Amino acid sequence: MISNAFVLLTAALVLQGQTPPTPLTGAIKLERVYVKGVTDKYDVQVSLNMGGAEGKAVAKVESKVLEELKGGLAQVEMSVQSISMMMQEQEMPTESPAPIKSTFDKMGMPSNLEVKDEKWVYALIVLSSFAPGQAETGKEFKIAWKSADGSVVIAGTGKVVEIVTVDSKRVAVVKTKMKVTPAEDTPGELELTARLDVATGTLIQSEGKLTVESDGMTASFTIKRAK
Repeated sequence: MISNAFVLLTAALVLQGQTPPTPLTGAIKLERVYVKGVTDKYDVQVSLNMGGAEGKAVAKVESKVLEELKGGLAQVEMSVQSISMMMQEQEMPTESPAPIKSTFDKMGMPSNLEVKDEKWVYALIVLSSFAPGQAETGKEFKIAWKSADGSVVIAGTGKVVEIVTVDSKRVAVVKTKMKVTPAEDTPGELELTARLDVATGTLIQSEGKLTVESDGMTASFTIKRAK
């Protein structure tokens, strides 16, 4: 099925006299490929509703490949360059979380993942970056992941909706639904649409919604890789 975004993009390009991207279908291998020294920078924007109280959060995050490891793994460091938060139009004191270093696999997942406090910003980027490996457009794949220390369990489904060519790059549009269950905290439901570079599995952008029903919290977010 062709997404509404693709239809609008095609129409816009036609009006501008440009060649629209061609949707591609079929089997695909979508894995994270790491190159030492490569740094990706992301702009994160979140709109919050916590029991009727509305707020916003903005952050700039960097992800740097420190070392390539055997088997396609890598040592990666994520760090927050800046973060701010407002609730009910009042600025809240917010400290940047400490950088995290972890071994990341071909799915773009770290060996361990923290989702509490300000480290939620890392979790949103990581979960948006999930690469399923072998997949086929239009067919559902399963998500079953557990951190090495057992502190977080993730289960869900996903689908590569389509593959488009944008700026000479093949981009996979991936929709996922996940239940994120921390060992000592309230589980949350995450639904998102991500765009991943097929060649490297790198996250280009994502948008989605996080719901924690027991806390009465919802959060809509967008993540964009800075150029």
